[in-house]
Amino acid sequence: AQHQSGKSASAVVADGANSGAPRKGHLESSNHYSIDTSLHPVEDESDEPKSAPSSGPFANGASPDLAFVKDALTPGVLCSKCKLGKNGTREGEIGNPTEISILRASYFSGIDIDTLKSEQPFHAEVPFSSEYKFMATIHDAGDADTFTVYVKGAPDRMVKLCSQQARGGVLSDLEPCDTNYWIEKIAILSSHGLRVLALCQGTVP
Repeated sequence: AQHQSGKSASAVVADGANSGAPRKGHLESSNHYSIDTSLHPVEDESDEPKSAPSSGPFANGASPDLAFVKDALTPGVLCSKCKLGKNGTREGEIGNPTEISILRASYFSGIDIDTLKSEQPFHAEVPFSSEYKFMATIHDAGDADTFTVYVKGAPDRMVKLCSQQARGGVLSDLEPCDTNYWIEKIAILSSHGLRVLALCQGTVP
């Protein structure tokens, strides 16, 4: 991210997010969830005061508990066809490295992946497409009236589809989605060469 060093956060956002497109002298990018370089904040001309970012349930610098980590990673575990290697290693693993990293993070966080999958049986799938840059799986989470949908995809596409966000990362406490907040975070992270992936969930009848 040398090209962004010394720039302010607003300047990085103004440049837009990195796309993952191949550069001269570099191998072609394998990130099929690459970000649209046209991603920029949405103009808001309203006079309403902007609310401060939601604080999380943990003190600054404190580690979240397993329940919080499980909620955060569940979409990435269930919305995946990847196979984790033996004991969390690369031995026998199958799948995209970016997606495998989610399974590995879950495994080493103490999440029982097999149990999680058995608790929410797979019902249907919307396969990944380079046109809309996300995949979705539908699961029976035990609710008699609805199915739970888990989605994994390019964050610039996902943020435009979301109407709500979890306040402080707590799924039981929802608030309107702050699109510009997420656009800023996506641009800053991707400008440092990091692969950014959005994990979302919702319900359908």
